[in-house]
Amino acid sequence: MADVGEDQETAIAVELRRLLPRLYRRVRYYGGDELTPSELSALCRLEDDGPLRTGRLAELEDVTPATISRLITRLEGQSLVSRRRDPADARATQVAITTAGQRLIDDQRARRTAVLVAELRRLPAEDRRALAEALPVLDRLADSPAAPSGTVVLRDLVD
Repeated sequence: MADVGEDQETAIAVELRRLLPRLYRRVRYYGGDELTPSELSALCRLEDDGPLRTGRLAELEDVTPATISRLITRLEGQSLVSRRRDPADARATQVAITTAGQRLIDDQRARRTAVLVAELRRLPAEDRRALAEALPVLDRLADSPAAPSGTVVLRDLVD
């Protein structure tokens, strides 16, 4: 297959930028969401990275400390995260996902997966094969170091 030219790269980028949010919104709508995208992102970050200091979580989520503090307070109010002393520094606290938070993520993923499975089953086998073949490329694209920090759209679709 011939290499893709600059015009085609731009066309692909435009289509990905247009299609991925539409698919994400569809999955969110039919998959049911109890959390905002920011809340879900922070909760998934805590699941992936373990307990974190609030400053580090803000940095990883690419938000201000004040924003992450309000977000943590909302999640804590729903018993989805808990604060605890940092074992490395008793003056500092860490935020950790709770069992209820983990259960919510697991349930949400199962609902989103069910929505995607139902949609995939509506496609012809040839389209499903094409999507399966594209997954490794999308995965590399999502993990590219050029991706802006805090990007969660692809991760939410896959998780």
